Amino acid sequence: MGDACLFHPPTTLIVGGNGKTARHLTSLLTAANPAHAVYSIIRNPDQVPSLIAIGAHPIVQDLVSGTVEDFVKILERTQPDTVVWAASNPRAPVEVDRDGAIKVIDALAQAEIPRKRYVAISSADVRDRKKPTPEWYSEADIKLSDRMWGVIEPALRAKFEADKDLRVNNRSRGFEYTIIRPGGLTEKEAEGRIRAGKVGLQGMISRADVAAVLFAAIEDEWTTGLAFDILGPGEGDLPIKEAVRSVSAKREDTFDGYY
Repeated sequence: MGDACLFHPPTTLIVGGNGKTARHLTSLLTAANPAHAVYSIIRNPDQVPSLIAIGAHPIVQDLVSGTVEDFVKILERTQPDTVVWAASNPRAPVEVDRDGAIKVIDALAQAEIPRKRYVAISSADVRDRKKPTPEWYSEADIKLSDRMWGVIEPALRAKFEADKDLRVNNRSRGFEYTIIRPGGLTEKEAEGRIRAGKVGLQGMISRADVAAVLFAAIEDEWTTGLAFDILGPGEGDLPIKEAVRSVSAKREDTFDGYY
């Protein structure tokens, strides 16, 4: 009985918990053995009932108006083992994707909690475009990269600045961090197989499979310190856990040298 009272379930705090990928992840975490306690930071109180229905504990806190101190309080109250960044707003990329992410990162650095594990959803091709093109890109990848940056440059640039801040300043922060960089997202059902690492840009990936990669990264501590790309099934694909394990074993980082 004493041991049962001391049991602390794994706890995950998801920032941007109402997003589709975040909801998939919540379902995976609450169904795990042992089940995770999942706290979800959301902006809109109308989203509370549907998040409770899938097992989350919603926390209403606006990313833009909230302060670093607000997020420190949330972190110290919830005591998460892992913080997942899943927020994004294409209409306000600077305020959310850049400033909001850095705000949460700063709060995690300041919070008095035992573990500082941070897993972020970013995007494939987030990089400093002044640097040479990644050597593993094909001609088709280069053309697609140009199109992506022509259409969604503000979002990609905001994610780049947040990811760069996370990596460059981690010597002082000392986080266990992982950055997951998916290609184009679909609403298809999970397929369970992905391509991971230096895989280029050709292909899409379902949100359900991205959530499964996030779950695998949370479980696999060897992904700490890595940023890697993921795409859906194709040549060289592997089951998700095996693909994540392969990337971590090879230390295959797709952001290193491009920030």
